[in-house]
Amino acid sequence: MLSKLSATLRIAIFSLIASAAIFLILSSAWQESAVINENININSGRQCLTTLNCEGIANTSPLTGILSSLPLLIKNADTQSPELNLNLARIIPIILAFILILLTYVFSKELIGRWWALLPVFFLAFSPTLLSKGHYVIADIGTTLGIFIALTAFLKFLLNKNTRNLILAGLSLGLAQLFNFSAVFLIPYCILLMIIFYFTRVMEDWPLTNSTERRKRFIAKAFRYCRHLIFIFIIAAILIYLFTLLFTWQSPYPEKTFLGLNPHLLLKPIEYYFNGISVYLQSLNSPTYIFENIYDSAPWYYLPAVFTLKEPLPLVLAVIAALLIGFWKFIKNLASTLFKRSGKTLEYFSTHFPEFAMILLIIAYAAVGNKKILPILPFILILTSESIKNWFNLENLNKARNFIIKLTILANELAGISVKTILLILALTLYLSSALIAYPHFTSYFNMAAGGSMKGYRYLVDENYDLGQGLNQLSQWIKSNLPPEEKIAVDYYGSGDLQYYLGNRAEPWLSAEGTPTTDNINWLAISATNLQMAKAKIIGAYLRKPEDEYQWLENPHEPYAHAGTIFIYKLNPSR
Repeated sequence: MLSKLSATLRIAIFSLIASAAIFLILSSAWQESAVINENININSGRQCLTTLNCEGIANTSPLTGILSSLPLLIKNADTQSPELNLNLARIIPIILAFILILLTYVFSKELIGRWWALLPVFFLAFSPTLLSKGHYVIADIGTTLGIFIALTAFLKFLLNKNTRNLILAGLSLGLAQLFNFSAVFLIPYCILLMIIFYFTRVMEDWPLTNSTERRKRFIAKAFRYCRHLIFIFIIAAILIYLFTLLFTWQSPYPEKTFLGLNPHLLLKPIEYYFNGISVYLQSLNSPTYIFENIYDSAPWYYLPAVFTLKEPLPLVLAVIAALLIGFWKFIKNLASTLFKRSGKTLEYFSTHFPEFAMILLIIAYAAVGNKKILPILPFILILTSESIKNWFNLENLNKARNFIIKLTILANELAGISVKTILLILALTLYLSSALIAYPHFTSYFNMAAGGSMKGYRYLVDENYDLGQGLNQLSQWIKSNLPPEEKIAVDYYGSGDLQYYLGNRAEPWLSAEGTPTTDNINWLAISATNLQMAKAKIIGAYLRKPEDEYQWLENPHEPYAHAGTIFIYKLNPSR
């Protein structure tokens, strides 16, 4: 009876958390214009579904675009309304966000228990990063879900090897790459993880195996592990090939052939796949803005900086504490092994292999040069939640043998737990309030240590601040502050339709055109991303012409007003 009540309560809490997150994501989606590449993904995805010609998205994120276009095929959908099309297409990313939240709970409960699994769910559901990227028709949410499914399926196979788990691991690896080719890093990652897992098992079985049989047994095990890995890769390759073959059936053969293969219908998926990998690798070396500097590619500290500035402070502090505690435990266990010849390190490593796998994935993902924090965020949250759980454990109670001492320790521990519980509730309240304060524009969220959303553009732009989501806000500002006959020049970064949102009152503008006052336009609006890319210091080989630097604009960082992430200037007609 109590177990059923407990399960019902857990389901109710999970449902409340997930429902609140989906409500925030949905309502945010309705209030934001199309971000960069979003319309391209939607239109290309619809073309892909109706004509089997996926040329527009085959080299980027085909599955995300295709799935998001499904609602647009609904009968009587108003295809002439950009806003309706956008809202319909955003339904699928929101569903993917819910699936990610659900799978985070399913995976976490195996590691930290059914009740504690609600903690990473809470962190993920109300993370401004998920609340922002969870409704855009771009690769982020699909990539995150694909990587999460691939890792959990591969781990499940390693810990329980059977045919079913092997097939699921292969399909999951293929699915992750169909969501986005950036998941190609999972291939070397899986190889490395398999090698580490193999040597862990060898070290465990070594003292238990007869010395005359060790060589034969462990060589046979190595071949068996290699065979399993090859089968997983073959299954993934078959899925990718069949999917790409279907959805590029009517696509033209790539003009730039990566492998130099002779044009043939059956070879087309192979070329599209490797072209996609090539496009992804090139994107790693694209110009990157951080701290008012532009680098040729993301510096090593880019992802740590994004996490530290973009996630709420309670989580950032919890992660720092978890890192310090985890590092201390690792050093202590390592020292125990080296100086006392203890097997504790191997035992600890074996029992915490899933945690090690997540840490290794985070390191591998960052080492490649990826710039998006969301794909590794669920793993960071699960590991942090486990550290918080361990912080609550009654470890000293098991060490005491005397009953009186046990009672004394229990009383002290319970008092400590009460304080810890208060601190945890306070931290969760502050965490939730961060999401509510940022509503409905979560993309531009920065924590208080970074000065909040208004100052965030000084540290990061593009996907971390301004993706072009603010046309609605600019439209509202113009209607409220400018007379109907007044025009405004707009240098906009995003996929929103200026004509649709602003009508004839907006004039597309670039820095090279000079001041718009020469055309009797006394107002100028510039997206934060475009402004910072025009004014930031260049460190590297990034090319920027002097005429593209808004040298004629006075005090560019002191605008007359803000419309979300768009800066508005009142120009001096005499200039």
